Amino acid sequence: MKKLIIFGIILLIALIVFTILGVRAVTATPDLETPEVILEIEEGGVEVWPADGSTWERAKDGAILLAGDRVRTLEDSSASIIFYDNSVMRLDESTEIQISELSIDSENYLDQKVSVDLIVGRAWSRIMNLLDLDSSYEVQTSSVVATVRGTAFTMSVDDRGEAEIDVTEDMVDLTMFQVTSGTGEIISTNPRKLKLEAGRFINRPGFKNLGPNDPFVDIFDVEPGQINEEKLKSNWYLKNMSMDEDFVERIWGLRRDKLRRFIKILPDSPFFGLQRLSERLGLAVTGDTEKQEALKQLYMSRRLAEVAELAHRDKVGLASQELIEFANSLKENGEANAERLSTVLPNLLYYQEGFWADVLPVEKAYRLKQKMEEMGLERNISPEKLIYWKLVTLEGRLVEAQRLIQFREKDVVTNILEAARLGLENLQTEAEALPASPSKDIILDKIAYDLKKFGLMQEEIKLLEFQAPELLQPVDELELTEEEESAVTEPEETEAPTEEPTEEPVAEPTEEKVLESLSVSSLPNPVLVGSSSDLNAQAYYTDGTNADVTASVSWEMFGAIGTISNSVFYAGDSAGSAQIKATYTSGGVTKSAGFTMTVKEEAVPVTLSSIQLISSRLILNAYETANLTVIAHYSNGQEKDVTGSAGLSNSNPEVGYLSGRVFNAHPAEGTTTITATYSEGGISVADGVLLTVNYL
Repeated sequence: MKKLIIFGIILLIALIVFTILGVRAVTATPDLETPEVILEIEEGGVEVWPADGSTWERAKDGAILLAGDRVRTLEDSSASIIFYDNSVMRLDESTEIQISELSIDSENYLDQKVSVDLIVGRAWSRIMNLLDLDSSYEVQTSSVVATVRGTAFTMSVDDRGEAEIDVTEDMVDLTMFQVTSGTGEIISTNPRKLKLEAGRFINRPGFKNLGPNDPFVDIFDVEPGQINEEKLKSNWYLKNMSMDEDFVERIWGLRRDKLRRFIKILPDSPFFGLQRLSERLGLAVTGDTEKQEALKQLYMSRRLAEVAELAHRDKVGLASQELIEFANSLKENGEANAERLSTVLPNLLYYQEGFWADVLPVEKAYRLKQKMEEMGLERNISPEKLIYWKLVTLEGRLVEAQRLIQFREKDVVTNILEAARLGLENLQTEAEALPASPSKDIILDKIAYDLKKFGLMQEEIKLLEFQAPELLQPVDELELTEEEESAVTEPEETEAPTEEPTEEPVAEPTEEKVLESLSVSSLPNPVLVGSSSDLNAQAYYTDGTNADVTASVSWEMFGAIGTISNSVFYAGDSAGSAQIKATYTSGGVTKSAGFTMTVKEEAVPVTLSSIQLISSRLILNAYETANLTVIAHYSNGQEKDVTGSAGLSNSNPEVGYLSGRVFNAHPAEGTTTITATYSEGGISVADGVLLTVNYL
């Protein structure tokens, strides 16, 4: 008896220690340093003159640079400077720069400011799209300033002040200052401003140490030109364009790794419930209000990081359920959670870009990507910044379209471009209504350039349709070449030795999977003027299974209340109703379904009406499984998947058991009722489904 008491005490102590360690583990703030500016030495000798130093010092690879520092590469040397995990400047040999301004908001990594003086030499800059309106990246010589918001360009300057700027991607805003013809003194008034687009360059003639026969050139007489083929094929260009591709992949990977520091255990782990319990215990034992708030922000960040990681691992269904649960949790103590989300979102959006940047509209995770982008609108920011964020997401659509052209997804590209055009035109209207300011000018300039890019992409598609239509044809529809045909032709017949015929085993008949019906819905419905609604289509088959076919159906709308693009309904600027119809074909069987979409001027109170419990199978054999889905129905007719938030119970454990959202059949004979319960807004509802288990 004494031994049992001692063993029990030891077990209790171990449990307490384990609980304490578990709580500490899940409440520990991840080690996330504010992004810094890093010097990377590629080859040869590089020197730094620190802002608080008095001479040049030999630089170390990986050194952190600060505002005011000077950097120079020696002969046959090169180096890169990484700015805040978002941009890079590569220095050619015999180049000297000084970092004149550096800043990043520790509460909002999207807000960055970088300014570099190119004193002499040549530098290549690659800047990821700046996601905050207040961010800026500038490179300047004594008489030229290049300002960008996401581009690639090279700038060079010699000791005479002659500067050249070549743009290889997007656009650069240039400001060129006049100088006096006699002394070469910079005149700050009346500068020349112009926009230099991809493929163009401009040369600002030298003005220092001019000889008696050297002409003085007025900056207003200098015109941009086209970058020639020889320069584009030079080692400097080819090297940097190749390194740009590697840099982008490196940055995405770096941001993914940093966001993963929030994650302890993923929802697909059997220990995830223990983590959530430890989180609640951590909040319960923390008496300090500030520490409690910090933990709530940590857990909120962790949930969104888990969604991104699950999607990255192609567990899109589970990621969607977790995001729905997260959205439902925000409704509890709504105002406080909204403020909390606005606090953590900027840095999360910065890191999450590494997870979503490569997700295309043809992939299952794309709808999650759109949801995360829409979440960026939940921040408490100015109207200008809201419009700018919408603009950044629309620019992402143009990038996706460009990539999908390479993947021969012409129809998808056409839909994306049309949606992007409408979005850009709507944003242009919103921006024009803003008060006059430099921010308004920035937004309108970007929109004008993006609309121009849209037009160029349309021309590219038309040209391909005319000159090389096979490049827009899906790979699986292309005809085989003669070589490919010869590779798959049947082999020549040869005389084989005679064998006694053998009796072939008779295969068991299998149930043919045939499309039985189609169900369509939208969330939300009704929608407000100018907002959007996600469309959904579910196919149901004769074998009892169902599948999400949203991306594969053909959508039609009968009524002019908005547009449909990429399975999303975009409401117009007036109220009304229209019929939306979806058509889907599988195995030679075509089914259609429809519903009424309503657009309203004002929000309508919505309450929970009922739920529907759906099982992928109603009859199971031993060891088979059935996936369970709970759909909530609301007073306005809209539907929502609440499986992750609903409670499930099993009336007869003898015939099977529940594991999460899956029923597992035992080798037994009988029936059981699975009951789902769900509460929202003070309303509780339930629904059940009868499952039959056969012992075979």
